[in-house]
Amino acid sequence: MRFPHTIPFFILWLALTTPFSTASAENYYNVDGRLIGSVESDGMHLQIEFDAHPWGGVVWTTTPAGIDVYRNAIGDGCGLWERITDEPVVWSWVPDLGGTGIAFELVDDATQPGHGYIYQARAVDAERNIILEDEYVHLGVATNGVALLAHGTLYGGPGGCGLSYVQEISPCGNDSHCYPPLVFQTAVDVAPYVNSEAVLLLYGVVVNVISPCGANETVALLSGAIPVACAVAVEERTWGSVKSLYR
Repeated sequence: MRFPHTIPFFILWLALTTPFSTASAENYYNVDGRLIGSVESDGMHLQIEFDAHPWGGVVWTTTPAGIDVYRNAIGDGCGLWERITDEPVVWSWVPDLGGTGIAFELVDDATQPGHGYIYQARAVDAERNIILEDEYVHLGVATNGVALLAHGTLYGGPGGCGLSYVQEISPCGNDSHCYPPLVFQTAVDVAPYVNSEAVLLLYGVVVNVISPCGANETVALLSGAIPVACAVAVEERTWGSVKSLYR
């Protein structure tokens, strides 16, 4: 198909690639979540940011009044998402004034030692109703000590967007929705499993968030692994029970 040469290429490309919406242009938000957790005496302190990353997040076309944050436990048979915000966090991102996101801190006082948690955010209106057309935003992962983080295989090698080497966890199909997307670093005991195709329960702690290709990625330091096939239903185990297997 040939296009008339009188249409500038950039304008034609923009028309073909811009999502259709009745919202005005200044109401587009390329929302990518970023979260770092630290355990203190009063609970898990969560440093949360919303970044303007077009490759790593979702597009919100309706400006929210606020944000509610939810938590779920990592592990096979994960439970229901639980809201942890007493009141919505007021939305203050104004993109047409040059804003590129918002940042805030929450304290989650209900985490347990030896467990990991996934956090997500939902946009809400002034009556605290979820804005359905604005998809949920994956914020990140936090660990209270060494915890179960993944069930899958370990890959090390070339990655997307021109990266020469990445270390990623490929989840298996068994309750994969209960495990977060992660990249990893390894301790000595876990390193031999990289590219071995062994399916593992993987334990460790979250240590960082990186943005190598314009998308936030959670980095886990893996310190323990137990071979468990995807087809086998597994019972969530604490790090103490895992250590007892090595004795």
